[in-house]
Amino acid sequence: MKQNIIRREFSQFPHLSQIECLDQDIQTYAQHLNTLHDDFKNKFEDILTIEILSWIITPFNEPEEPNLVLQEELLELSTNEDMKPNIDNLLSIHQVHPSH
Repeated sequence: MKQNIIRREFSQFPHLSQIECLDQDIQTYAQHLNTLHDDFKNKFEDILTIEILSWIITPFNEPEEPNLVLQEELLELSTNEDMKPNIDNLLSIHQVHPSH
């Protein structure tokens, strides 16, 4: 963006493209944008370096690497006959008191 302003390409700033700008003003604008860029880079350094896990970006896609331990736990839970009465009980409570 700084280079665009120095070249007097103001497409990102429509009002600026409608007025006559002195070279000194353009240098001031470019310097101000550079300062803002550096300030944002410093303030949000932790966000810029954070690793966003793929399942957060696309939660409904299949995982790239299946987690076998998790799959086994889910399978065990889904077939656990001892848990079935508890789940049925929770469902009946929820139907009677939907606000819970």
